[in-house]
Order: sequence, then structure tokens, then C-alpha cells
Amino acid sequence: KTQEESLRSLTRQVSAQAEIFDIALSNITDFAYILDRAGRFVYANKPLLDLWKLSLDEAKGKTFFELGYPTALATKLQREIDQVFSTGKPVTGETAYVGADGKEGYYEYIFSPVLHTDGAVDVIAGSTRVITARKKEEVIGERRRLVLQLIVEDAPLGKVFDALARMVELEALSQMRACITLSMTACVQEDDPVKESEADPLFAECRKNAAQLGLTAAWSTPILSSQGRRLGVFTVLHAPEETPGKEDRRLVAIAVNTAAVAIERKHAEEAVRASEAQLRLVTDHASVFLVQCDREHRYKFVNRGYAERFGFEPQSLIGKHVREILGPRAYD
Repeated sequence: KTQEESLRSLTRQVSAQAEIFDIALSNITDFAYILDRAGRFVYANKPLLDLWKLSLDEAKGKTFFELGYPTALATKLQREIDQVFSTGKPVTGETAYVGADGKEGYYEYIFSPVLHTDGAVDVIAGSTRVITARKKEEVIGERRRLVLQLIVEDAPLGKVFDALARMVELEALSQMRACITLSMTACVQEDDPVKESEADPLFAECRKNAAQLGLTAAWSTPILSSQGRRLGVFTVLHAPEETPGKEDRRLVAIAVNTAAVAIERKHAEEAVRASEAQLRLVTDHASVFLVQCDREHRYKFVNRGYAERFGFEPQSLIGKHVREILGPRAYD
């Protein structure tokens, strides 16, 4: 009888400790779990169970395969579980996973061996952290870098705008199906940027296509220069019941700022070209030879009178060495 009472007491203590253990691990945001040698879940904390929308009893004893993980991912995870048991060393990794709510997330995990007294691996203690926000930032950063590369390469504004629109459409939260247009109708000077964007015929086509997807509500943001001058409008079309949230608005703000850089750069380039054309007009009618060279004695600018003296068009001399045109004797 004494032994039975002692056993019941021990059982109560173990049960109480297990409950404390579960409460502690269920109040953290990371996923915590224990796996046996066959890859079956011995324990999973509440955040992980909520992702699966299962109870602990429903999850216990099941493998990643039996929990509905994609075959390729489940195979990879089981291979890493086997590796921990065979080597006694932890394994880390990252993966994408779609939860029971249909939303895709990104996760980093570590499988750590728990050793028996004889040194063999008894079970695996797993820990997984949600890194969706970090991965999203990395993807957005890379997409923006590619857009900036287009700007540096002097790509047409239309191509830059298409890339920005795709960035927002692809990286917005899943419940937001956005159709984006950029309106360059800065001359309209409407107080309401939605009205201004409607003045652009491209917007009408975008709105027509978006309406077929049920995206009938419009939310627009003005694109401003560094001096605060209206350059255009960035418009997002969305479902009336899905107003863009904080994360989507921040994503659009990144796109708007990048669009402003592209537009201002294009305006600056156009101003430079116009200035160069005016300078060319003046210098081509000058009665003297006008030449500018760099430190290596290569032509940076010549007027028409100088170029025609040697039988060339002005632009064909740019970049050529002076010696090549004057000849060694005159140059030396």
C-alpha cells in the first residue's frame, strides 16, 4: 500500500511538472516540440498546435508526413531528424510552410539532440521561430534593388513603374489583390490624388481589369519630389472590404519613394540633354574651334567646326585620343 501511495504521489508530481512545463512553453511565441527517433511528435506547445489547428492529443504520435506537410518538405525534415540521431549534433534550417489558415510563413528551426545517460540520443528537442517579417523585408529589399538598378541603367519609366507595381502586387499581404497604376498627370493639380489618377487613360484600363477581380475600391498616394512638388500618383485598387493595412501601406510607401527617385532622375536627365542641345546649337555656329579633353587626352566635347575640319561628325570624336586625330607629329 505504501508503495502504491508513493507511486501515485510520484505520478502526481510528474503530471504537475509536465503541466508547468507545458504552460511555460505555451506562453512563448516560438514553436517548441519533442520528436522521437521515428520523427513522431511526443510534445508540441500551443503556438505550434494553433498553427496546425490541432489539439495535443490529435498531434501526438504523428510525423510530418501524417500532419500533411508537403512530401518534399516532410522528407527533408525526416532526413535531418535521422541525421541528429546518427551524429548526435544539432541541425538548423529554414523553410516556408503554409499553415491551416492558408497563409504562407517562413520559419527557421533547430533540432537539438537530448542525450541519454549512455550518451546516445534519446529524443530531439525542436525549436522553430517565425521569420516571415524578416524574409519579407529581404525580398522587398531585393526587389527594390532590382528597380533601382533599372533606374541606374536609364530604363524607360514605364518599365520601372511596371517593376514597382509588380513588387507591391507580389509582396502585399495575401488578402490584398492589388492592381497598381502610376499617373504622371502632375499638371492636373487635383487636391484628391484619386481624381488626378483618373485623368490618366492608363488608369481607366487598369481599373477595368481590376474590376473583373472585384477590386473596385481605389486608394491613392501622391508621388512628391524632394521639394514637395507633385510628380504623379501611385494608385492601388483593392476589394472594398479589404482596406490596405499597415504593412501594405508601408510597402506602397517604399514603392512611392522609389518612383519619386525614378521620376526626378528622368527629369534631371531630360534637363541635361536639353541644356546640352542648347550648348551644341551655340557652339556649332561659333567661328572658332571648341574642344574639351579629359586627363588622358581623350575628347569629351568638340564643336562642329573642329570635327568637320578633320572630316568627322562631332559625336564620332567623343572618346577618341587626340593623337589619333591630330597624328603623332602634330600631337608630339
